[in-house]
Amino acid sequence: MKSRKIVLSMILCLVMTVSLWAAGSRGSGTGGKVDLTFWSLFSGGDGDIMTEMVNKYNAENNKAQIDMTIFRSEEYYSKLIVSMATRDAGDVAISHLTSIPEFVADDYLYPLDELAAKVGLNWSEFTGNLANGVYYNGRHVAVPLDTHVFLMHYNTRILRDIGMLDSNNRPSFGQNRDDFIRYFREVKSKLPSGMMPISGTSAGELPLYMWYSFYTQQGGKLISDDGRTATLNNQQNLNALNLMYQMISEDLWPKAQQSGAQIFTAQQAAATFNGNWGIPIFESTPGLEFISLPFPQLYDLRSVFGDSHTMILPRQRRDDPVKQEAAMDFMNWMANNTVMWARAGHIPSKAAVIASPEFRALPYRSEYAVSADYATFYPQTTIISGMKESFRNLFAAFISGEYNVEQTQRLMQSEVQRLLDSR
Repeated sequence: MKSRKIVLSMILCLVMTVSLWAAGSRGSGTGGKVDLTFWSLFSGGDGDIMTEMVNKYNAENNKAQIDMTIFRSEEYYSKLIVSMATRDAGDVAISHLTSIPEFVADDYLYPLDELAAKVGLNWSEFTGNLANGVYYNGRHVAVPLDTHVFLMHYNTRILRDIGMLDSNNRPSFGQNRDDFIRYFREVKSKLPSGMMPISGTSAGELPLYMWYSFYTQQGGKLISDDGRTATLNNQQNLNALNLMYQMISEDLWPKAQQSGAQIFTAQQAAATFNGNWGIPIFESTPGLEFISLPFPQLYDLRSVFGDSHTMILPRQRRDDPVKQEAAMDFMNWMANNTVMWARAGHIPSKAAVIASPEFRALPYRSEYAVSADYATFYPQTTIISGMKESFRNLFAAFISGEYNVEQTQRLMQSEVQRLLDSR
C-alpha cells in the first residue's frame, strides 16, 4: 500500500510538472490565451490604428494575447534580420512583400499552409495577385494585410478655383502622356506665383515608384523570366525616364523637393505624387480639400507600383506548435478585420472586406481600391533591397541633372546585372 501511494504521488507530481510546462509553453495570457510577441514598423497614424486592431483582438475571445512592439521604420529591417538570423525575432512580425524572397532564401520563415487550414484561412479570398505574391516553392509563407499603391492626390479647391475640374469635381485629362502634360501645363499657367502643379519628394523611393509605374505601363520588366538577366536596356525605360525628365525640366514636377506631402498639405501644390499611405496625413490637415485617385494610366497597360504589408512567422529556437497555431489565429483575424486598417489609407487584402458597406463608407478608398487588381509588385528575387538602395542614388543624381536619360538607363541596367551576378 505504501509503495502504491508513492507511485500515485509520483504520478501526480509528473502530471503537475507536465501541466506547468504546458502552461508555460502556452504563455501566461489571461483566460488561457497564448502569449505572443508581435513586431511592427508602423508609427504615427497607422501605428495608432494598428494598436486599435491589436487591442480589439486581445479584448475578444481569441486564442492569443498579443504584446506589440513598434520599431522605428528606418531601423526595423536591420533589427528584424539580425534577430531572425539568431532565431530570436518576435513570434509574429510585419514584412513588406518585396522583402520576403530574401527571408525565404535564408530559411527564416515557417510555412503557413497547414496552420492556415487549422484556422480556416482560405488563400483564394485574397485580392489580385496577393496569394501568388506570398507563395514560394509550393508554400505560402505570409498573410497579406493590404495592397498599398502609388496614387495621385488633387487639391480640389485650388483646381476648382482655376477652372481645372470637370462637372464631377475631378481633374479632366485623357489617360495618355500628351493629355497629362497638356493638363498640368495649363494648371501651371493658371496657378498663382509660388505654387507648383505637382509636388512629390525628389529623394528616397518616390521617384522609383513613379518610374516603375510608367515603365510597367509599357510592359517593361526589371529582370528576365529566368531571373538571370537585367532587362532595362530598352525603349520602354527610355520613355519612362524621358517623361520624368520632361516633368522636371518644365517645372511641372519641380526638383529638389524635401517633402512633397508637406508642400501639398501647405496647399502650395495643385496635386501630389504619393501613396495611399499619405491619406491619413491629408485627412488630418485642417482646411485641405482633396481627392485621392488611381495613378494615371499614360501608356497602353493599366499598371502601378504596388507592395503589401504582410504578417510572417519568423523561425524560433524551439518550434512551438501551440504558439504557431495561436499566431495563425491572430493573422487570420487581422486579415478579416482590415476594414479598420483601411482607415490608414491601405486597400484591404480580402475582396469581401473591400465589398463591405464599412469600407465603402470610407472617403476616397473605393475610388482607388481598383488599383489593387492591377498593381505590379517587384519580381520575386533576392536583389530588391540592393536594387532599391542603388536606384535611390541613381534617381537622385538623375533628378539633380548629374546624369542624363541615356546615362541613367545604362547605369540602371549595369547595376541590376551586377546584383544578379553577385548573388
